[in-house]
Amino acid sequence: MAIHKDKNSMLKESLIEMIDIADYCLKTRKENGGYYGFPASIILLSLIDSIGAHYGYGKSKRFHVLNNKELFGLNLREKSIDVLYHEYRNQLFHENLIKPGAILRMGKETDVPFEISTNRRISVLNLLSLLKFSKKAVSKLLSKLK
Repeated sequence: MAIHKDKNSMLKESLIEMIDIADYCLKTRKENGGYYGFPASIILLSLIDSIGAHYGYGKSKRFHVLNNKELFGLNLREKSIDVLYHEYRNQLFHENLIKPGAILRMGKETDVPFEISTNRRISVLNLLSLLKFSKKAVSKLLSKLK
């Protein structure tokens, strides 16, 4: 943490810190043997929101950055993005909950970050994969900052 002379300087530090802490959450075991999936999810979804904002996506469309070929390169349907925003991001941020039946999974880096159910809704967040995609997007954003 430091005093910053401008927004870009602060953003460079904050994005790296967020990635580092998400990584820590997914590598550190709790006493019960699990991982810190909820805080990692909040951090990773916050990063998506932030990256969308800095790439000029409007407030209600920031998660559409997931379909940006240069950054995340996913090909999600609008409904899936809306579900991700409302049922994962909003509920996690404001209530520390996700919709019953939704799953946060450690997964593998090679998994897709979001699994889509038969009704085209996101049903699983694969956290290691989402972290990998987020690291790539943060790196791209950092390379564009002055």
